Amino acid sequence: MKRLAILVVLLAVLVSVAVAQETTDRPPITIDNAPQVRSIETLDGHLTQVMSTDFSADGTVLATGALDRTIKVWDMVAVEPITVIDQNLERVWHISLNADGTRVASVHRGGSAYVWDAQTGGQLLHLQGHIGNVQAVTFSVDDTRLYTGGADLSLRVWDAQTGEMLHVFDNLGFESLRSPLDIQPISDSQVAIATGELAGGMSKMDHPEGCVVMVVNVDDGTVASQIDGVPCSIWNVAILPEQELIAFGDGRGMVHIVDLATAETIQRLDSNPLGIR
Repeated sequence: MKRLAILVVLLAVLVSVAVAQETTDRPPITIDNAPQVRSIETLDGHLTQVMSTDFSADGTVLATGALDRTIKVWDMVAVEPITVIDQNLERVWHISLNADGTRVASVHRGGSAYVWDAQTGGQLLHLQGHIGNVQAVTFSVDDTRLYTGGADLSLRVWDAQTGEMLHVFDNLGFESLRSPLDIQPISDSQVAIATGELAGGMSKMDHPEGCVVMVVNVDDGTVASQIDGVPCSIWNVAILPEQELIAFGDGRGMVHIVDLATAETIQRLDSNPLGIR
């Protein structure tokens, strides 16, 4: 059977190795040395395209979600799988690990969102409310909340322990052909939301730089700032809160590094000719 090699590449390293660097002898990731970052491990397992990856805060646990309708949780010390979650799932669009790597949240085609036990694979929560595909999910910085975004152009805030829906923000100004594709926490009060993937049969390349990254206040749903001119082929973003930087890749293989405060592009890295997810 065909297997897909999952490369732990630049965007995953930017967001994950940076927070786990104290557990290794590797130097911290910076703007200057980012072009020299190389893959550390190749993990075989999924049967088709891997859509999302996420590390625990200490870098010892990795979760991967794929279009083969499975989620895999990996021990990155032993470099072996811990569990496979395949409970008749729809295609996995996005996943998020909590800080200690014990719970993994996932969102799927068809409007489903779940929280799983990362050790046993057991279902802990089933979150219902979005209309259509749910495309983005993340835990809050303190792991008490979950944020989800979907094709219904809404941001929803959930209690991560009980599954109660706390807020629905559907007035963030998403255009009808663009919807949230990734959400990343910046602080306890803000998240970054990346929009992309033009719908309605239109190609992402028809409007190559017509999407945005928004910084949203999660208590009241107001937009604090916005980065315009983002490639519509964007899939994932990575946040470096201490340096106030955001990084995202696009379908043309470029990594964009942007100052969160000024929305100015600091650097573009020509990373992968096959595109970056």
